[in-house]
Amino acid sequence: MSQTITIKDLLKLTEFQTADIIGTQESLIREVSIVTVMDMPHIEDWVKEKELLIVGFYMETIFD
Repeated sequence: MSQTITIKDLLKLTEFQTADIIGTQESLIREVSIVTVMDMPHIEDWVKEKELLIVGFYMETIFD
């Protein structure tokens, strides 16, 4: 059985209290059923619907 949770609910967790969000207020109500941790360029071909993408230091240098 798959479960979903919203981005807004995830952000309430202690682990995400210092997370930076790249998105809109509307994106906070989106449901997540898959979590992927990735740290590489050109990620758009890998992200799926209802997937939360967590990126590391490499991607931070691109978005700054």
